This record gives sequence, C-alpha cells and structure tokens, in this order.
Amino acid sequence: MARRPSVTRIVLAALVLLYVGAGVYVVQQDEEAVVLLFGKPWKTRVPSGIHWAPPWPFGKRVVVRTTTSYQMSVGFKIADAVRGLPPSRAETEFLTGDTNIIDLEMILQYVIDNSYTFAFGVEDPHFLVRRAAEAAATRILARKPVDEVLTSGRQAFLEAVRLGTQEKLRSYGTGIAVVSATLKRIEPPGEVIEAFQDVQNAKADRERAMNEANGYASESLPRARGEAEAVLQGAEADRNARVAWASGAADRILKMTAEYKEAPRITRERMYLETVEKVLQSASIYVVDSDGGRRPVGVKLFD
Repeated sequence: MARRPSVTRIVLAALVLLYVGAGVYVVQQDEEAVVLLFGKPWKTRVPSGIHWAPPWPFGKRVVVRTTTSYQMSVGFKIADAVRGLPPSRAETEFLTGDTNIIDLEMILQYVIDNSYTFAFGVEDPHFLVRRAAEAAATRILARKPVDEVLTSGRQAFLEAVRLGTQEKLRSYGTGIAVVSATLKRIEPPGEVIEAFQDVQNAKADRERAMNEANGYASESLPRARGEAEAVLQGAEADRNARVAWASGAADRILKMTAEYKEAPRITRERMYLETVEKVLQSASIYVVDSDGGRRPVGVKLFD
C-alpha cells in the first residue's frame, strides 16, 4: 500500500511553486528591467518579454520606462500649477549678473538612458533633476546681464542650462539624459515690471534712432563722396586746361620774342596787323555820307 504524501510536503511543494511563480515578470515594449541578486547587479538591461528572476529575499527587480519623456519644473511645481496655486517667491526669483531680480519658470524634459544607475544610483533622481537645473540656472544667470537674458540671449541661456544640468546629473550617476529646456515665463518681478518696460522702451527708441541715423549716414555719405569726387575731377580738369593754355601762351611769347630779336620791324608790323584783324572781326562798321557826297566818306569803327 503506497504511502500518501504528508501535509508538510504538500505545503512545502506549494510554497516552492509559489516562490518560483513569484519570480516570473513581464517587461513591456517601452521598459527595461534591472535585477539584483544578493544585493549585487545580476542583469542590468533586461529587454521586453517574459522573464524570471529570484524573488525576495534573494533577488530584487525594478522595471523602468526608458522611452517615456519625463518633465520637471523649475521655478514652480507642476502639481500646484494644475491646482491653480501660484508659486512662492523663493522658487521663482533668481539674481542676474548686474544685480537685478527676475522671475523664472521653465520645464526640463528628460529620458532614462541607463536603467541601473537610475534605479540604484541615487535615492530620488527625479527630485535631483530639479535641484541640478536650479543650480545651473543660478550659476549662469549670475554671469549675465538682465537685458541679455530677457531679449537676445534666451536660447543661449536655455541651452546652457540644459548642458549644465546634464553635466551635474552625469557626475551624480543618475542615468538621466536631459533632452531640452523650455521657458514658461521669464520677466522682472511684478512690482517693477512697468518701470522695467519703460527702460526697455527707451532703449528700443535709442536703438531705433541710432539705426535711422546710421541709415541716413549710409545714404548721405556715398552721395557726398560722389559729389566731392566730381568737384575734384572738375577742378583737376580746369587746372589742367589752364596749365595747358598758360604753357601754350608762354611758348608762343617765347617764340615771338625770338622772332622779334631777329626782325623787329617786320615782327612789329605783323603783330599790328594781326591785332587789327582780330579787332575788326568783332567791330561794327558804319559808313557815313558827308556833305552830299562832295567830301570823302568817313568810316567809324565801334566795339
């Protein structure tokens, strides 16, 4: 007659089956699992699918979403914003390099790129993202003037915060990769925002006036240079003409002097005749009949 198994054995077998069954787990497509055995890493990147690992107290497993993009706020809390609660001044206020205060709210997006270090590297990696971003923003703003941060330097500031936060998280071994940093709000405190806007408007007016002056200068200077060049060229041409005329006249006088020395009388007569010829060419001639034609006709020359 066969012996029936005792109740103790049945219970032990059931416990073993339950323990073994407790080690079965499922990893989804967007997840990775990390398994520890006796407190040490056993499997650090378990892919999606059905797996088994020793359950507690010998083993421990943690499933991490690796493709999910997480968000962390700086300057406010997302949960408070959803409930409509304003952030505290201590959260939003930051000091710039020219000792101005600004209110800053931004959001960082990050993913998990190392499941093991994320699960077991630090105690609260999500909270550490906020603190690392606050430290990076504080350090960067302390070196920049308020005008640059509020106007042309926004994108550079955000990229610097992203890189600074990533560097700090990497040094802590968090297994987090910061994807982007986005501004939600950056502006002077409400108490001084009107005065600050007046200053910005005055600066904008100054810039506009300078641009208009530069535009007028850019338009007027080439025209003035062109006119000056034209005057210089005209004066140069007139100078050359006068010099040429003076040189010709001097040369003619020298030649006439030489001829006069050779034949003074003939030269004097020729010069006299040439002069009379020139005068007569521009003179008006009037013929006057005198004494009924009984006296010679007189000729009067008038210029």
